[in-house]
Amino acid sequence: MRRMRDRPTLLAVAALGILALAGCAPTAAPTATTTAAAVPAATAPTPVDEPTVTAAAPAPSSTPGGCPSNGAARPADAESAIDGDLDGDGRDDAVLYSSGSDLFGIVTASGAVLTVRDPLAGPGRHTGWATRIAGGAVVMVLADGRGADLYSLQRSGGMCTIGPVLNAQGDQYRFDQEDLRGHGTGVGCRPQEGALQLGGYDARPVHGDPDRLRVTFTRVTVSGDGRTATNGATSVVAESAASSSATVRTARGSACGSAPIVGSNGQ
Repeated sequence: MRRMRDRPTLLAVAALGILALAGCAPTAAPTATTTAAAVPAATAPTPVDEPTVTAAAPAPSSTPGGCPSNGAARPADAESAIDGDLDGDGRDDAVLYSSGSDLFGIVTASGAVLTVRDPLAGPGRHTGWATRIAGGAVVMVLADGRGADLYSLQRSGGMCTIGPVLNAQGDQYRFDQEDLRGHGTGVGCRPQEGALQLGGYDARPVHGDPDRLRVTFTRVTVSGDGRTATNGATSVVAESAASSSATVRTARGSACGSAPIVGSNGQ
């Protein structure tokens, strides 16, 4: 059937369309989302002799239950220390280090003995600690004064293990110490909204003066399952700290607030 055109009607419709468009505000173009490179956080320097970090990271409500006993034996010579609830069952667990077996790990209240063999070659005392950090992961740091390897409590099929935390390149995440690789001088934690933020410290002389150091802290974010880690923003802890200050000692060590430290006998 042939369609009839009514010119006046078409003109009226067109006019109404123009009026409707004139009454609408232009729509803003969507903003492109980009990933920003890590830049120094705009935080004011803290006092040179800042207090030791003592904030404890509470276990999130989503933390799974405790680790089941795995039948492993605790090394007889192990140095151990109570370390609070690490596996999420509400009972205290312990961190341990065996010099005779070169084993570092934790023993849970349920009887699970979870260890890794110490691969570090530093000639001095090797030390280790464990704690729950922001995001829920339980991390474990093993250091020999020259570097520190990052591990975590991991779960698979209802069982618990200690495994390496991998960096963006797929290698085990390692903190530098003594600036031996040009990446930093130590590893530790800083408070973050009631939890603990893991990160690497870097203490560098100010204008070549070994007695005055600028201390920075680069955040390290560990995934909730404890398997991967990525670097975050860097903030200034102190612009000019004395080499003998608590701030510099912290930046040159491996510790996390009140988390107990165990280690080898140094032989």
